Amino acid sequence: MTRMRAVTLALGAFLTAGYAPTVERTTRRGVAGVRDDLFTIAPGLDPDRVLTVGPHPGWEPRPGLELDAQLPVPWPESYLTTYHQHFAPWPFQVNASLLASHVRRHPESRDLVRPIAEALYDRLLEHTEQVGDARFVVYRFARRYEGVRVRAPWTSGLGNGAAISGLVALDHAFHDPRYLLTARELAAAYRVRGPSTEHLWFSLVADEGYLWFEEQPLDDPVQPVILNGHVTALTGLYYLWDRGGRDPEVHELLSAGLTAAAHYTPRFRVPGAANRYQLREPGHADYGPARTVRQQQVMYAMTGDRRFLRMRDLFAADMGIDPEAYPTPLA
Repeated sequence: MTRMRAVTLALGAFLTAGYAPTVERTTRRGVAGVRDDLFTIAPGLDPDRVLTVGPHPGWEPRPGLELDAQLPVPWPESYLTTYHQHFAPWPFQVNASLLASHVRRHPESRDLVRPIAEALYDRLLEHTEQVGDARFVVYRFARRYEGVRVRAPWTSGLGNGAAISGLVALDHAFHDPRYLLTARELAAAYRVRGPSTEHLWFSLVADEGYLWFEEQPLDDPVQPVILNGHVTALTGLYYLWDRGGRDPEVHELLSAGLTAAAHYTPRFRVPGAANRYQLREPGHADYGPARTVRQQQVMYAMTGDRRFLRMRDLFAADMGIDPEAYPTPLA
């Protein structure tokens, strides 16, 4: 067994026992000192353009309007009309990034934009629930996924990851301590055991002992294993680790999750066609395959590991996509 696999399996064993241990306890179990060998993670980057996204054309703060009328990007129509939920994690991240971008380009507007950011933060909190010291983004509607009923409220690794990235962007612009505090609570959710029907979860030890952050947890023995949600969860961890004090526990989760991504990503490839969206139903093609190309570039930027660069180029060639053409999450 390689050192990489040994560390991943050890972390997996901790998670299956419940909450993962603190770094001090991990050290006594002999894991510290080798876990950083999983990847050398590059600090100081903005791999997903969360902090340096360009301006939203024509957007300006309009004081006095309610939140939904102030946002640069509206909530998805399906969330508003079908699910009756005025919140979704990915648009939260995008809007937080755009608000921060506006303040960066127009510092004199900070006091006008700040109330919008605070209202956006409050809307996020309305769509979270706590399990111990962990906080989960929740979706307050039931649905079916691949024939399995998903009961409300449910959660997602994508949701927590996107929320963390957005909070880091807001902290970058406004320096409100609440934003990183909440981001750390959302990161604590990555250590909550799953699968479970007793509490919210999105982290599980998948086959072969790798740590996976599930986008759509199911009350079913077979999970979807969705690449998009896992990488979005990792991206949030990266921004929190890099901008939130370089916490070794966050680094441990990030390293183990990147190890899983490197291991499982080839399974998503369909030579000559769009990649698979998930592995539960391998015939389910990705509805946004250009995102897959971009996410491989994001993980390569974080790690310098050429496996991600190779997969980026393979996915791009399969779909006839320029691998350099999707530099931002808004593309």
